[in-house]
Amino acid sequence: MTMGHIVLDVSMSLDGFVAGPHDEVDRLHHWAFGGKTDTDAKILDTGVKAAGAIVMGRRTFDLHPSGPYGLPAFVVTHDVPKRPATGDSPITYVTDGVESALAQATAAAGDKSVVVMGADIARQCMRKMLLDELHIHLVPVLLVQGIRLFEHLGHDPIELERTSVIPTPAATHFAFRVIRGQGE
Repeated sequence: MTMGHIVLDVSMSLDGFVAGPHDEVDRLHHWAFGGKTDTDAKILDTGVKAAGAIVMGRRTFDLHPSGPYGLPAFVVTHDVPKRPATGDSPITYVTDGVESALAQATAAAGDKSVVVMGADIARQCMRKMLLDELHIHLVPVLLVQGIRLFEHLGHDPIELERTSVIPTPAATHFAFRVIRGQGE
């Protein structure tokens, strides 16, 4: 299945957590929404402008039912919520898997990127080698517990090429390209 540019964009603690034990993310997103520098603001703005659609899991959607940035959002779920979504983002519930959600999001995004949100959906994409890039905003905090991003990915290494590193006081912003084997 050929798809457009698929990007995981996530804030993460130094010990690998993308949310606290009760889904808290405020400390991890402070670089983007609280104490951002001009450099942080430019990184956020560049990412938002490059995005054409979002793919997220149901848990992420339940925490943010308005959808991000007014972009079309494709929610991977086995259980479509009965309550309507809020906000300006058109929401599509996808019940036939992450590949279907990515295909629909790619069509909606046109020449822009599809951004993957949520740890479980990100892991599904990583296991299936569906991501083109990882944008990791590494926040200088040890959360000690919560939801880890890089768990249960299988047994084979996933090779990455670092394409940029931008340090700011609130986060170090990494971009990686996923290196695929010759057989893919």
